[in-house]
Amino acid sequence: MRLIEFKGTDNIRWMNILEEAERNPGQMQSLLYLANAEYKLAELKIAIDKYLEWVTAGRPLTEREKQLEQLAKNYRLLPPETDSAPITPILRNRFASLLERHAMFGGREHELERLEHLLTDQNKGYLFVTGPSGFGKSALLANWVKKLQTRGQAVCFSFINRAEGLADERFFLQNMGEQLCEFYGLRGSLPAQETSLRVLYPQLLQIPLQAGQKLVVVVDGLDEALNWKVAGDLFPVLPEGVFVVFSARAEPGQDVPAILGVSVCETITLTKLSLSEVGGLLRSMAAPINALAEEINFVSAVL
Repeated sequence: MRLIEFKGTDNIRWMNILEEAERNPGQMQSLLYLANAEYKLAELKIAIDKYLEWVTAGRPLTEREKQLEQLAKNYRLLPPETDSAPITPILRNRFASLLERHAMFGGREHELERLEHLLTDQNKGYLFVTGPSGFGKSALLANWVKKLQTRGQAVCFSFINRAEGLADERFFLQNMGEQLCEFYGLRGSLPAQETSLRVLYPQLLQIPLQAGQKLVVVVDGLDEALNWKVAGDLFPVLPEGVFVVFSARAEPGQDVPAILGVSVCETITLTKLSLSEVGGLLRSMAAPINALAEEINFVSAVL
């Protein structure tokens, strides 16, 4: 019986496992599983060795290649040059309904401009968005994410939201890991343990970009994190071209960036919408509600 077809000639260990399975039919399932696992690990090692041989041929490693090499050694993550399966950001689809819910949006044009200026006025960095509950932090960032996607700007995002069931640590780390791996073209599989995912996330943020690239990372709702601690280890020193925008509810006497040990380029504090901004929000709605934008008494009552 030969249920697994091995490539190459160095297969004595695997064939011994298979022969043992033939002699002990009762253990066949577990032994075949072991053979498959060992074979896949061996294939991964061959892929890593081939990649390292390729990048070191005749020249020193770039900083980007050094970090990709480290990822290959520490995790089952390989660069695009290998034949392993690509990592697909499946969990990102969980945000579709949240993004759609914030489609009705207006009155924050100034704040959108300030977000855009981060990408044009800085070469990298963190920006913090804050404000009281219900002032539109998620709506602002959701619409900025859609704006970035529309023009083809690479953006990885997570909206930490308890009501949507999107607030646990594993979901956040797995989701961000999938999106970042897709951006960098990494292949293979993410680690299964939350502790490993947490160590991996800042390492992915620190991979140097190729010349001319920009990457935007949006993390909304740090205060919504459920049964896990958001800390400074998730906010590493960023390479050029990487921009991270994060938000949290404003609390009296609480300086979130200082608590996290993050130096931010700017803080955007959302305040109550002005008369003209409420009018802009109403105009973004469908008829007949949009006509209310011209009713000054109604707009004033909203404020």
